[in-house]
Amino acid sequence: MVNNAQGGCGNDLALDDITFRPCGPLLDPSITGNISDTASLCEGTAGSYTFTCSVSGGFNNPVYQWQERINNTTWIDLAGETNLSLSRIFPANTPPGLFEYRLAVAEIGNLGSPPCRINSQPLRVIINSKPVTTATNNGPVCEGIFVNLTATGGTQYQWSGPNGFTGSGSPVQITNIQLNQAGKYYVMVTNTVGCSNKDSTVIVVNPAPLAGTAFTNASICIGDSIQLIAAGGPPYNWIPPAGLSNATIFNPKASPAQTTVYSVIVTNAAGCADTATSTITVTSLAAVNAGPDKAILKGQRIQLSGTATGQGVSYSWSPPLYIDDIFTTRPFINPPADISYILTAVSGCNTVSDTMFVKVFNDIFIPNAFTPDGNGTNDTWNISALEAFPGFELFIFNRYGELVFKTNKTPVAWNGICKGKPCMNGVYTYVIKTGNDREPIQGTVMIIR
Repeated sequence: MVNNAQGGCGNDLALDDITFRPCGPLLDPSITGNISDTASLCEGTAGSYTFTCSVSGGFNNPVYQWQERINNTTWIDLAGETNLSLSRIFPANTPPGLFEYRLAVAEIGNLGSPPCRINSQPLRVIINSKPVTTATNNGPVCEGIFVNLTATGGTQYQWSGPNGFTGSGSPVQITNIQLNQAGKYYVMVTNTVGCSNKDSTVIVVNPAPLAGTAFTNASICIGDSIQLIAAGGPPYNWIPPAGLSNATIFNPKASPAQTTVYSVIVTNAAGCADTATSTITVTSLAAVNAGPDKAILKGQRIQLSGTATGQGVSYSWSPPLYIDDIFTTRPFINPPADISYILTAVSGCNTVSDTMFVKVFNDIFIPNAFTPDGNGTNDTWNISALEAFPGFELFIFNRYGELVFKTNKTPVAWNGICKGKPCMNGVYTYVIKTGNDREPIQGTVMIIR
């Protein structure tokens, strides 16, 4: 590259970092007190700024003109602003937007010719919009429930309200709200550029009714009834309705079949409700069974098989003789003679008793003959004491060793029938297994007709 021109301003070229500009001074604009070329204000906030520009040598007799541009429109000259500094005031009612300022410099007499002047880089003032907000709540609400305070339009939310209430975020929940917490709640909403706007919402709290019942707990016997009584309404709504004479009055009659918790709901004109309860404990009737009659040999010990049912039941045996524990349903007994035992059960609703009989045999008596001739006397062969051996087995054989009769039930009452026909007169052999590890009992019985 060859430079053939006379030396002078704007006549030289560099081989890299090439910059073309009007021949003139270097301009360095700034905002006083600001480290950058941009300042910010929020809508509704007043502010003032001083813009300055340092100018290097280059013109013999320079003149200056400050210019303004709003929201990227056309640059206009500011009348009378021909110094190296410019002061601008932004009142609180300045609308949001972008305000730019620059200094134009030219040789005297050339300022009106744009090609003959140079302009500084613009300095900016941004008036940011306040957030557009909403503030709401889920009221009106009833006393004792929760309220959600909700706001929109920003990224940060600071709440304040009655009784020194404060909170942050959205939504904010107030639990178990009371009447004295009703009123106006304020929220300061801040957006991403730090501008804030205040909004408010009014919480209305309706008083709740006070439900009550005449008693909390009561007991009745099954089949009986009791009067429920409520206060705080009307209206009244009892749940569950089962067992009630009327579920929508303050004093229904309750006849539950089982223990039941009855809740009464009362509601006021504002739709607010409260609940109270009455628990009815139903006591079932006592029932008792002394068990089957028993038979024992004298000196034996046997267990009774009684049962007693019902709620809160106590029971006992009488008489308290030859019995190991009168307060259990299955005591052991060893009476020396026939006796009856009574099992009595007592509940809060009734008293019942049942009796069982114990037959005591002195020994096992086995008749050695009988006469099954149909005359009504001694027609069957019976061993009464076998009642004392519930697991016994009896076998009868003829003289040929053939089995002609067997049983394990009492009364034995063998009527001398063999294979459907009257047995022949004569001697028959019996074997009795008592089922209690005793040796089998053996002997003979004679049929006489």
